[in-house]
Amino acid sequence: MIAAGAVAIVLLTISGCEQLNPIPGSVYGGGKVIVLEQGMKLVNVTWKMDTAWYTVRPMRPGELPERYEFHEDTIVGRYHGEVVIQEKAKAFP
Repeated sequence: MIAAGAVAIVLLTISGCEQLNPIPGSVYGGGKVIVLEQGMKLVNVTWKMDTAWYTVRPMRPGELPERYEFHEDTIVGRYHGEVVIQEKAKAFP
């Protein structure tokens, strides 16, 4: 009986861990789109809780805008979310 209670506590703890650091916009599934400033290139992205932090740099001549998709896949296969980061071409006069 005690072993069953211990197993239940461990399972509840593990299933709750997936919500400690969800990707932004992904609570209970869903998604978020981040559009970078015109002429900026994505270098790196990370998130803490529901806040995204990303590093950008100016686009170099000849570089084209890209689209990046980040998909969430939890341990227990629930709450699939997605974050899309879209770059925009620099407007040249």
